[in-house]
Amino acid sequence: MGVDSELDAARLQLWEDRAKESRRQHVVLLIYIGVSAVIPFVLGIYYVNHSNIPMSVALVSLGLALAEVVNFVLAVRGHRYLAGVLCQLLPILPVLYAASAFSADAGFGSYLFIGALGVMVTIPDGHNRARYVCFAVLVAAVATTQIAFPRSNAWAPLSYDQTTALNTFNRTMMTIALFALALELTRSNRVGRKLVDQSLRIAELVATTDPLTGIANRRPVWERLESAALEGREVSVGLADMDHFKRLNDTYGHDCGDDALRHVAAVLVESLRADDLVARWGGEEFVLLVELPLDQAVPIFERARRRVAERTVPCSSGEPHHITLSIGVSALANADPAAAISAADAALYRAKEAGRDRVVI
Repeated sequence: MGVDSELDAARLQLWEDRAKESRRQHVVLLIYIGVSAVIPFVLGIYYVNHSNIPMSVALVSLGLALAEVVNFVLAVRGHRYLAGVLCQLLPILPVLYAASAFSADAGFGSYLFIGALGVMVTIPDGHNRARYVCFAVLVAAVATTQIAFPRSNAWAPLSYDQTTALNTFNRTMMTIALFALALELTRSNRVGRKLVDQSLRIAELVATTDPLTGIANRRPVWERLESAALEGREVSVGLADMDHFKRLNDTYGHDCGDDALRHVAAVLVESLRADDLVARWGGEEFVLLVELPLDQAVPIFERARRRVAERTVPCSSGEPHHITLSIGVSALANADPAAAISAADAALYRAKEAGRDRVVI
């Protein structure tokens, strides 16, 4: 795969993974809000069916369920940030009201504990200030619940058995929710690291890619040569130059010259093996690295030169035309990459003097 194709594939994969993660986070938000609507609805029905529980508490609970349903609609319509903030803030006053009626012993503060972790799931990335604010408000509400509403201050206290039952239900919901949120945050962090790694990979490809031709630039050439020198691998170096490129630019225009550069780069990538490297060296020059001894690599360089000469260069602003390559070839000897490039450059100079369109060792 060419560098440009690899870069495009990496970008596409990153886009797909980000879109997939965004859809999943949306679903998680909808589930969170849905559960936040179901719990107060269930509690509200429970309150309605018990004559010793004030009707106002039941109405507040059912009102919260209705508000969460409205919030669910907002989330479905794409208002994710607003819905994420509201699903954390909406329960605060109803929880404080219920705690004031039944005391903190009924365990309603558990739902605020859920929200303190839930802000990381419901509020989208990039809104850290909103996360911090919601977290601070929830923590303050938890402290208020525990400090201000002991059983002695409850204005509608339940029996100890009913209080214990509510506390057990609320804490059970908290345990399940916190466990689910911890799993989701673990998964989200793992995906986040993967997305960061993909972004770094794309940044690396951009830094090592020639923007015009989509093939490698000089940096990968030196990295490959230095690696081969350290490991003692045999590498043949070809320095290719497009013949009469200035004349082509003057005749057909610079746009057509760019078309020719892209065309030649594509033909060279096609002509070499998958593990070999084609890079733009600068201007109209290309470097070809073939990991074979010189005698085995020369036919590959010849094949590349011949294919460039045989194929018509498309031109977006003029008539199709042909172009040829002169290629100077050397071997990576004595573990000296700079010397190999210099020797290939000298061979290229001799190819030009000998009439161009040829490979010279």
